[in-house]
Amino acid sequence: MKKKFKLSNVDNFIIFGGGELLIDICNILINNKKKVVVISSNKQINKKFFSLKSSLKEFFIKNKIKFIVLKNLKNYSKWKYLINSRSVGISHSSKWIFTEREINFFENRLFNIHYSNLPSFRGGGGLTWNILTQNFYSGTTIHFIDKKN
Repeated sequence: MKKKFKLSNVDNFIIFGGGELLIDICNILINNKKKVVVISSNKQINKKFFSLKSSLKEFFIKNKIKFIVLKNLKNYSKWKYLINSRSVGISHSSKWIFTEREINFFENRLFNIHYSNLPSFRGGGGLTWNILTQNFYSGTTIHFIDKKN
């Protein structure tokens, strides 16, 4: 089955995860008049970044970016209400693996940003594996998240 997706019909981005590059993603989306909500873990939201001189939480508060801190994704009432027909989900360095039920909430509009070449360096720590294997060529993979076959 081919998946059809039009970014022009999207104005609501729900981003799962953390990391310093998440700030750039949020800024790009907000500068393009998109609504952004970040769902993160306590550890990720409180991590301090040298370049920011603050944590993600402090950055989000300062810049009025809505965020939700969760231990896991199972408490759907805390975040499922954010999803509508104009929403896209993005997993960015997320600590969570999405269940089939969570994937289905997005109706083929859930993506993962993976900072290494797939399938060579799957899972967490893709960039670390590049360094350990002395692989000096890398990239970024953006793919649909769907159920495992």
